[in-house]
Amino acid sequence: MVAHLVVAVQTLTKTLLKIAAGLLVLGVLCWIGTFLYWHFRITKSLRSLQASPRILRQDPSCGLKDAGCRALPYCVGAIDPSNDLTFNSEILALIRGWIRSLHVEYRITNHIVEQVGENAAKADADLLLKCEIREQDTEETRALKCRRVHQWWNERGRTFHRWWRLWSSRCGE
Repeated sequence: MVAHLVVAVQTLTKTLLKIAAGLLVLGVLCWIGTFLYWHFRITKSLRSLQASPRILRQDPSCGLKDAGCRALPYCVGAIDPSNDLTFNSEILALIRGWIRSLHVEYRITNHIVEQVGENAAKADADLLLKCEIREQDTEETRALKCRRVHQWWNERGRTFHRWWRLWSSRCGE
């Protein structure tokens, strides 16, 4: 009798462990699938933008805006002194917009809409604005500005994007 009970408990335990392992594997596969979906969608959008940088102005939903903060590391990585000036400018403007929108909230008091929280990202947005590459910049200055953007991302990127949180386009919250 006791032996039957022990065997039944062991069988039940094994079954529950198999179910738990299956659910874990399913969760990991879903996460990997979502990661790959956004990776390919973002890199395709960036390639299209590099080919024709003005697309972003004409079609702001070119895939990058839908990706939200998931596109931030890709956009920062795409900034390069050898790129077209319009491309770098559009990408920096997109990054500035994202980091500001992640820290802006609206509060309604007595039917008046107030914007709160923007100062949290103002210094970051101002730094990126100073890194805007201009036609008159020398190659050395362009390279310095690009390094500054990459350095900023290495130091502050975690504030705006948590790589593991890919299910949300607003992962800085």
